[in-house]
Amino acid sequence: MSLKRFWLFSESIDRMNAEQDIRSSRVAASVLDGDSYTESMQSLSDTVGTVAVRIFLDKDSESIERLKQLMI
Repeated sequence: MSLKRFWLFSESIDRMNAEQDIRSSRVAASVLDGDSYTESMQSLSDTVGTVAVRIFLDKDSESIERLKQLMI
């Protein structure tokens, strides 16, 4: 296994663990004060990163109508 592949897998494992930690933090939020919870969630979210973002600029009414017609 190459060194690059090893570090790629290592980062993926960190992301998966951070996702599990976010869930655990949500459960434990009732015992944490607001500032601690915010700090923990920000840190874990930074580790997970942004997976995908979809931005809709304009609503395509024509295509929506064609899709509706196909569904009938």
